[in-house]
Amino acid sequence: MGVRQYAVSALGELNDTRAVGPLILKLKDESEDDFVRASAAKAPGKSNDSQAIEPLIHAFRDDSSDIRWGALKALVAINALIR
Repeated sequence: MGVRQYAVSALGELNDTRAVGPLILKLKDESEDDFVRASAAKAPGKSNDSQAIEPLIHAFRDDSSDIRWGALKALVAINALIR
């Protein structure tokens, strides 16, 4: 795991809604490594923040299966937390 990927994962572990914005920006950054973007896709699932839902749905259009899988995991987690 690279430093940027580790940092994104650690940011997601904070369970802080203030982290969702920067995570979404990293997810949308197509110049970023796919592994970093996949970690950014997974991370908002722990925050229970609905602002992540639309960008995660958009991530299903990504060419990377890792990013799509991360987005799916986050959306399932958000749905479970919202209920």
